[in-house]
Amino acid sequence: MKITYIEHSGFMVEMQDRAFLFDYWKGALPRTDKPLYIFSSHAHRDHFNKKILSFPCEKTILSSDIDVKENEKTIKIGANKSLDIDGMTVKTLKSTDEGVAFIIEYKGKVIYHAGDLNDWYWEGEDEDWNRKMTAAYQSIIKKGFADIKKVDIAFLPVDPRQEGHCGSGADFFLDNVKADNVFPMHFWGNYKRIEEYRQTRREKIYKITSAPQVFETEE
Repeated sequence: MKITYIEHSGFMVEMQDRAFLFDYWKGALPRTDKPLYIFSSHAHRDHFNKKILSFPCEKTILSSDIDVKENEKTIKIGANKSLDIDGMTVKTLKSTDEGVAFIIEYKGKVIYHAGDLNDWYWEGEDEDWNRKMTAAYQSIIKKGFADIKKVDIAFLPVDPRQEGHCGSGADFFLDNVKADNVFPMHFWGNYKRIEEYRQTRREKIYKITSAPQVFETEE
């Protein structure tokens, strides 16, 4: 598979016969001649840009919090739902912030894009709030992936603003879900911090150093 890091949490995944665009906000849009499916996890400005509504595609799948009208090509979906769309299954998990996370199953492959589903533990925040956040996140991940043996591609938030907890959500995910190919995201251009986190894990976490950047994985 071909994966292009665009910006922030924006990625394109290209399989042999289909392409998926996730959380496009800004940056150079990769060109593809494959049928394109567009996903936006929630309405935050760093995850959704109305420009995507004009991109040529087969379907646009949006979190239900995004203020856009549905039509034959635009589908809105809430948390904890499952839809069969053009031969693929799209499942959602409830975010610990806004909107949803996406789990896509297509031709035996599983792609996970977390959106803003993360352990948003903040230094200086009320400790009780932080504990509840962590518990909620861990519960969602355990339940959401209970029946999934392996994720082929996982896009996970690793946010340097969380300081010492920037990898907490990704760590829990990787400790509990087998993931073959892992891409950090939501790191606000702090490539150095992402490389530091990457060195703490044994999983295949890709080294992102610029935008755009193209990677190849085995299909």
